[in-house]
Parts: sequence; structure tokens; C-alpha cells
Amino acid sequence: VQPVAPVDPLVSPQTPLTLFLLLAAFSNGCTAMTGVEAVSNGVPALLDTTRGTPAAAQARAIATSPSGWTARWSEVGGFRYYPHIKELLLDIGARVFVGVNLDNEIAPLNKAFLDMMAVTLAIVRKDWPGLGLVYHRGMNGRRYLEQYFQGLVPQRRRDEGMDMMSHFSKETTEEGQYFPDKVVADHLIFLVLAAHDTTTSALTMASYYLARHPEWQERLREEVLGLERSLAYDDLGAGVPLL
Repeated sequence: VQPVAPVDPLVSPQTPLTLFLLLAAFSNGCTAMTGVEAVSNGVPALLDTTRGTPAAAQARAIATSPSGWTARWSEVGGFRYYPHIKELLLDIGARVFVGVNLDNEIAPLNKAFLDMMAVTLAIVRKDWPGLGLVYHRGMNGRRYLEQYFQGLVPQRRRDEGMDMMSHFSKETTEEGQYFPDKVVADHLIFLVLAAHDTTTSALTMASYYLARHPEWQERLREEVLGLERSLAYDDLGAGVPLL
């Protein structure tokens, strides 16, 4: 566990305006703070092997993915926390909820999610091409995500996968018909977004405040090192009370 260097306070002339726009977006239902719940509520299902899910494989995806990413991060100069942790959590979310390894697809998918979320703060809400409008970029991001996830639905219906997308793809209506591909894709877009984007924000802010308050950073570090083993899910709130 490496200490985080202290940082300057988050002060900007645009802060009041940004706060106003974010509050307006939340009040209008444009954004849902469900990421932490989406991940934490799903952990017991991943740990319970009696539910018919490939718990061991999915748990390994969560456990092994960070190690590969941190190895790559050690080679990055001028490391920036938010974009790197966002890509890591998108990779984990794709493995757990969609059953895919993104590899070379992670960059365009991450950009599509970022562009789509930026729509909530767009002032000119016109899907006009050629003008560099935030709204148009967001709609292009949304179209890219729909195309990507809809393309996976037929494959998930054929395969015997146990990820959430496979289950969603095989669900049927009361008449015994599959739900439309777009309906399945829309649910997965929201789920993957909720599972990685807001969690990224929560972890980024936690890291920021730990950097602002080194004494708390040191207390957490001592607790984790005191376990004398790797941190496990069951340690949260028990073995490491401060977490």
C-alpha cells in the first residue's frame, strides 16, 4: 500500500456553476447514484456458489484484473487517478456483468460512456453534426454503445454463459417471446454505467480526501498492513473498521 501524495484543495471559479448544473441534473432524474449499490449488492451473489452462477470465475475476474492494470500503471508517467481507475472498473464491470474481456475495445467504450454522460450538462440539446456540439457527441456515444451491446445479444442467446447479460438475453415475455435486442442492450448499458461510473467518482473522491488528510491515510494503511494478508471482502467493516 503506497501513500498518496497531498493535493491542493478543489477550488475553481466554475465550482458554483458546476454544482448548480449537477444538482439540476440529479433533480431531473438524468443521473442515478446507483454504482456503489450495483456493485455491493451483487457481491453476495458472486460469493454464493449455490445460486448457479460461476462465482469462482467471476470472483477471480475481480481479484486478478487490478493486478494486471497496476502492472501497466507502473509504466505510466504522470499518472492520473480518475481516468485510470475508471478504465479498470469498466473492465471489471464488463467481465462480471457482460462476460467479455474488452482488451482493445476499452478505449472507445470508455469514451462513449463519457460522451453520453456529458449530455446531462449540454446547453444546446440538438443532435446536429459538424458543429462539435456536446449533445451530438453524447448521442453518437449512445449509438455506439447500443450497437455494441445489441451485437452481443444474439451470441448470448446461443451460448451457455452465466453472466448477467446471458440471463437478460434469454428472458422471455409472458407470451414466450424474447425481449427485443434494444431493450436488453438498454438495460446492460445502464447496468454497466451504474457499476463503474459512479463507483469511480466515489473512489476518486475518497482518494482525494485521503490525500488531503494524510493522518487518515496512515491509519487506514496501518489497519490494512495489520491484517498480514490480502484484503478480502469480508474484512470491510470488520477486519478494517475504518473502511
